[in-house]
Amino acid sequence: MSAMKARPVGAARLNATTVEVKRGLAAELAARRVAPPAVEAGTAFSPGAAVDPRPRAPWSPRAQALANRALEAAKGLRGDAAVKKAVEVLAADASVAGARLSLCVGDLRGGAPIVSAGAQDDVNPASNSKLATATFAMAVLGADHRFETPFTLDPEGRLSVIGSFDPSLTTARLEEAARALKAAGVTEVSGITLDNGRLEGTRRPDHFAEAGDADWEFLASPEALSVDKNLVYLNVTPADAAGRKARIEVDQGAFEIRNSTRTSAPNREFHLGVDELDQRGELIRDRDGQAIIEVVGDIAQSYTRGKPLKMKSPDPVAGFSDKLVSALRSAGISVDGPVSQGRASPEGRTVFTSTSAPLAELMRTSIAESNAFDHEMYALAAGLKQRGGESITIDGATAELGRFLHQELGLETFRFDNASGIGNANRLSSSDVLAILRADAANPRFRPILDGLARPGLERSTLATRMLGTPAEQSLRAKTGTLSRIVALSGVVGLESDAPLAFSVLLNALQPGTEGRETGRAFVDAFGTVLATLQQQV
Repeated sequence: MSAMKARPVGAARLNATTVEVKRGLAAELAARRVAPPAVEAGTAFSPGAAVDPRPRAPWSPRAQALANRALEAAKGLRGDAAVKKAVEVLAADASVAGARLSLCVGDLRGGAPIVSAGAQDDVNPASNSKLATATFAMAVLGADHRFETPFTLDPEGRLSVIGSFDPSLTTARLEEAARALKAAGVTEVSGITLDNGRLEGTRRPDHFAEAGDADWEFLASPEALSVDKNLVYLNVTPADAAGRKARIEVDQGAFEIRNSTRTSAPNREFHLGVDELDQRGELIRDRDGQAIIEVVGDIAQSYTRGKPLKMKSPDPVAGFSDKLVSALRSAGISVDGPVSQGRASPEGRTVFTSTSAPLAELMRTSIAESNAFDHEMYALAAGLKQRGGESITIDGATAELGRFLHQELGLETFRFDNASGIGNANRLSSSDVLAILRADAANPRFRPILDGLARPGLERSTLATRMLGTPAEQSLRAKTGTLSRIVALSGVVGLESDAPLAFSVLLNALQPGTEGRETGRAFVDAFGTVLATLQQQV
């Protein structure tokens, strides 16, 4: 394993006049978060009501118009007959005539589908893949599972931190661990070993490369040992005068931050971007060995609250090292030796164990937000337990996921190349998704998955601005999915009712670009709204 230089925080060449290493920045930015400006919009399902000021997705009027046509066609029908007629009208709509459609609706408790179209066709489910991964993790690890990260000290005073695929380890928990070590009498360590050994091989799941050189946060690579979901948080604020470089705060000192920004005139539209510097996929490093992150663009002088940015870490291990060393020193523990990767000493004694919240609690957040990093980590942890042994590869974990879907859920024709649904990776049919949802409903251990599904209007969920003011807001819970030319929505309506429905609608081969995505989302939102409306009439 390669050794890493342990550096004091802020020691890197960070263009000090305009860049500040700010600990706890991620939490501070979350607290600063301001809701987007409200957009006045009524809905077809709240006539005469006060105007709802919440911002809505731009395709909401299209979804409402489509839902109204389907409901009008089903007028006078009740129960399954109404659902069948409305869905058939939706499936025949000209807006999706050129797309490949797989849909299935049925009673959540089982039985033959009420209505289906292409239900056995294996298509790309996008992030609906996470329903399968969540079920696998819940079955293998259990709802009460807590990820444990031990801190051990060997006879020579070397500290080791041992990773166990905890997707929720944060800077705050590293600081808690450092304080616990100090309280236990640790005042210095002779060096640090970061034990990432439970993950072998590549750190990049299959098909993530299809995004090219993008630094989007949902492409963060898993590690056995990670912190803050392997992200880098930055905040850019304007200088006091137009034409000057903006100020940049960053949550860690693991990277050189190259400031290529400028402050523009007040009240002007502005654009900012952030990117790691690399050449043909190889990171470009400075003379201290740090990866380089460049912030580019401009920011209006009047935008004093600052613009938060985040990106996948170009070097997660260096980021972990930086945050751990900072936490130890802040607690009054000196670090007198290097930080390196390797296996923890078998002679080490555990001095503290950082423990996550239960998997059920973590799942409720990660499903609603559709967090790809979390689900890759869940699959690795579950795959390792299922297979046994000391370590696992990403491919091995994905293979265990596939084996579970076949042997335990009875799925026959499907494909899983990664655990999160990124890229042109996976194949499922809407019938398969329905089977997964029914399995989740039938087993009380899996209930946190259904509880964690996104809901219209739920803050920080992928449905936060969708289907607002409709019956779906009260009764629909669903997993979204969006990729290039792919839109999906699968979930339940009326979960607590006497007649809960399960549904899956998977759209592939949509028109390229924004128009295709908006068409697809309008269609699936109309679909969800129609089912919720009809289910309430039962």
